[in-house]
Amino acid sequence: VESRIYLNGVATGTSRTYTGTTYQSYSEDITINPGDQVQLYYAGDTGFGVSCFVRNFRLSFDTTSAGNGYTITD
Repeated sequence: VESRIYLNGVATGTSRTYTGTTYQSYSEDITINPGDQVQLYYAGDTGFGVSCFVRNFRLSFDTTSAGNGYTITD
């Protein structure tokens, strides 16, 4: 399974590859601005019948930035 965070459709942060069978935790600090879109792209190798799942994908804010026009949507 490969995963990476994208910011406004552009790859940012670290590309992750994981071949285990249990959930794996990662954290990463990125800088965002009001109006930015944060996406998590992930894919498994479906040619070998592999499924991939994401759970508990979270965004956290520095409390000094939380009131400056940020909106979180699905």
